[in-house]
Amino acid sequence: MPADSITLSPQLHRVRNIFLGQPYGTSVDWWSLGITVAEMLTGELPFYDGSNEETFIRSVTRERPKFPIWIEVVTKNFLKKLLRKDPARRLGERGDIRQHPFFSTIDWTELEARRVQPPIRTFPEVPVQESLPALEGGAATNPMLGFSFKSPSWAK
Repeated sequence: MPADSITLSPQLHRVRNIFLGQPYGTSVDWWSLGITVAEMLTGELPFYDGSNEETFIRSVTRERPKFPIWIEVVTKNFLKKLLRKDPARRLGERGDIRQHPFFSTIDWTELEARRVQPPIRTFPEVPVQESLPALEGGAATNPMLGFSFKSPSWAK
């Protein structure tokens, strides 16, 4: 997989509880967080994600997650705890995830009070314009014209 492309596998977000027909709760969210963070950090999935479904299920239900050797110890520990096979022992279900050293640089009180500036700004500051420039023929240029956050299929 190219390093500039991340494709989260929906299958990997299913956890062993689902494969084994066991009940599940919020621990599946912690599992999904582990899968998502692992792929965002490495560009790879921590379990087999090929086309052989039997191998895939065996990997998720029995094998330990695999990480590149360059992953820092604290990060690897964080991911391993999120991807524990036993949901009752998974970080988030057992212990406060905010106390993990992976988050040591975060001031949770300031963050929750919304007094922390985001480390990455996705859009530069754009000056507000009273009107949009016009195209030939006088039509305003609006790249968002007709765009909707609502899927047309939801309107049914």
